Amino acid sequence: MYPVAQAALLLMVPVTAILFAVLRPNRAAILVLLAGFLVLPEAVSFDAPVLPAFDRTSLPPLLAYFGLAVTAPQRLSFRPHRSLCDLLLCLTLVGVLLSGLANPDPLQYGPRFLPGVGVTDAASAFLRKTLDCALPYLVGKACVRDSRDLREMVEVVVIAAVLYFPLMAFELRMSPQLHRMVYGFEAEGFIHSMRAGGYRPVVFTPHGLALAIFIAATTIFAWALPRVREGVLRPWAWYIVALESVALVLMKSLAPLLYALVFVPLLLWSRRRLLIAAVVAASVIVLTYPSSRASGAFPTELVLDLAGKYSEQRADSQETRFINEDILLAKARQRPALGWGPMGRNRSYNEYGEDYVITDGAWIIIIGCYGYVGFLLFFGFCVSCLVTGLQAVRRLPLSKSVLLGALLAVATSYVVDQVPNADPSYLSVFFLGCLVGAAAGLRREHREHRRSAGPGALPRRTPARVRATAR
Repeated sequence: MYPVAQAALLLMVPVTAILFAVLRPNRAAILVLLAGFLVLPEAVSFDAPVLPAFDRTSLPPLLAYFGLAVTAPQRLSFRPHRSLCDLLLCLTLVGVLLSGLANPDPLQYGPRFLPGVGVTDAASAFLRKTLDCALPYLVGKACVRDSRDLREMVEVVVIAAVLYFPLMAFELRMSPQLHRMVYGFEAEGFIHSMRAGGYRPVVFTPHGLALAIFIAATTIFAWALPRVREGVLRPWAWYIVALESVALVLMKSLAPLLYALVFVPLLLWSRRRLLIAAVVAASVIVLTYPSSRASGAFPTELVLDLAGKYSEQRADSQETRFINEDILLAKARQRPALGWGPMGRNRSYNEYGEDYVITDGAWIIIIGCYGYVGFLLFFGFCVSCLVTGLQAVRRLPLSKSVLLGALLAVATSYVVDQVPNADPSYLSVFFLGCLVGAAAGLRREHREHRRSAGPGALPRRTPARVRATAR
């Protein structure tokens, strides 16, 4: 096997203990999650009976959550009876369990035999979803509970990206091979890393696209830093903006670049109502995409024409994506409510038992495995988190909502990216948790500030002329 890769997974346990011993709990938890995404090896895990595999996507959230439970249990909160976000997350986990229990029948495709989903398999899928989705969300809520936590989270994430840049620069020049050099094997096919006559860096992340959208997120954060009056990065804010922007362009990934090009101007140079409108539009697109694709209302031809103007290779890739989505949707319609369950039962096989489809978008994976019920629950959870952040951005003063608006833009980018791509990491739900925690914390701080200032010290509504000037 690969002893270095396995040792790296095992070392996460003492590293986590050291981080929680010397740092504030929220900083330690963030660093554990970032280490899992940026450093741990791909395709290596420790398996145990009944329990899901412990790998780079499940072990760091578990360790971060356990560290918070030991050092700062007061930060952890899960209130499905009072929070719509928490309720929908809880129902999402229940939907995963019910989907497994609803598929006890075996499937036969030529020589390929797929066993029915037993109670143990359904429980394992439930635990896996808890590790990959619920724990990162809860860790995010626990890490960001006020304005100081929010600033620290942004600073830690941006610093991690800056420190990662030399490794990315190495692979831009020498090709993606650090994973092989350190862990002894390639994590991603080399062909996927070739872009525009050069290379797209991967380093130790699951995929070049996963690293690209992370750099897009840190670029959005970086552009918000010059408008923050406090923080250790303020003296170097514009240097970091330049470095992050250059890194994003060098990633050679169109969608992450578009996210930054859309949200940075909306965040910094437009009225907040445009940012709010963009978030609402993105949420509507995400929730309605499956129905529009199934009914043929989605403008696939227009998308292909636009992609063809950018690159013929991009257009061919997008057309292949649409064709495979149609195949998977056709199978999903056979069990529309709760889907086919886990263990590859959602995929399409020919008469020879060969798996002949390519699965990209998280939405089609969720519909195939957990049905339209699972899709509405999970993406309803995602959109409810965005709405929570959106409401806070709308009600807070402009001076106090800069970083929260940046976090809202980052979380929206990750949610929208679930349509074309399946996020192989836990960062999307982690940022959603940070958004929910930050929204509640900043609104609480604002209310306390108004009460402490006394009646009349702070107007309940900012005059229209002043609001227009601030915007």
